Amino acid sequence: MFRLLLSAILASLLALPAAAEDMFRPATVIPIGAPHACNGFYPEAARLAHVEGVTALDFHIDVNGAVSHVRVAKSSGSEDLDDAAASCVRTWRYIPTLKDGKPVEVLWSAETEWRVPAAPPPPPAPLTTLTERDNDCFHYPFWPERKHIGGTATVKFSISADGLPGDVVLSKESGNADLDKAALECVNSMRFRVPDATKHMASATATWSTLGRPKAVHWQFVGFLGSEAMETITELRTGIKQCLKGMASHSEFSSGFGGTTVIWATYDRGKIDEVSVLRSSGNDPLDRFAVECFKSEPPDEDQVHTLRHIGKVIFEIRWSRYLVP
Repeated sequence: MFRLLLSAILASLLALPAAAEDMFRPATVIPIGAPHACNGFYPEAARLAHVEGVTALDFHIDVNGAVSHVRVAKSSGSEDLDDAAASCVRTWRYIPTLKDGKPVEVLWSAETEWRVPAAPPPPPAPLTTLTERDNDCFHYPFWPERKHIGGTATVKFSISADGLPGDVVLSKESGNADLDKAALECVNSMRFRVPDATKHMASATATWSTLGRPKAVHWQFVGFLGSEAMETITELRTGIKQCLKGMASHSEFSSGFGGTTVIWATYDRGKIDEVSVLRSSGNDPLDRFAVECFKSEPPDEDQVHTLRHIGKVIFEIRWSRYLVP
């Protein structure tokens, strides 16, 4: 009876699938959807108790890009954190891995670092604080008001470390010379508070409305990203565009396929932390190429310094058969 039982156990072991280590493990995989982070899975009790650690996980990515067979390879030291990490990883999705032109199930590994976030810093002082509330920024020019002329003008400008506007230019005309002149004069009269000693870039849009009484002037301010950071992003974007031009000869692209791939990149102290496909173009090869091009342009040491305050960048790639390399 014992030998019969032992034989049955051995037979069942021989019938088990191949070990996970024998599965195909690609050099890289491409995440898709929201960034693969587990901040929202932090167990409340562990967070309040400041329990931290790193959970290492092994798992399978199936032919549809879904995660299965999640296993804790190295514990964080907390069962609650390990269970949360496994639950988090099961929500991740990937672009299916191809082998010999066909999607295959693969083995992959990841680490989830659990760190209780520090208290958020106090908000910076407002940038758009005018020295005087009753200046010309909030009054209608005489003749446009008499003639019931309205419009919208946009002005681009820089803000010095002293809070003074400079490089003031009209980027969008209102259709009326008096309104455009008023917008430029208004911005030149403004004074700002800035959070650091660097030069900032900004824009302001003024809308003059003839509807209702009294006639209203509304201002909206956008921008306020350091000029050095803006220049760095422009440099990186240029390099990515050069990489993307190499896709023009790809069979999927030259056949006339069009679409839009939206890339989501997160930065940690100026360095690329993770790149994922936020919205697919519907064509896996093009999405893969977009991610690889983004990864091929990591910031250098100087660029890392200027990007240290940036948390995320969204890069939209519009594929068109009319692209000229």
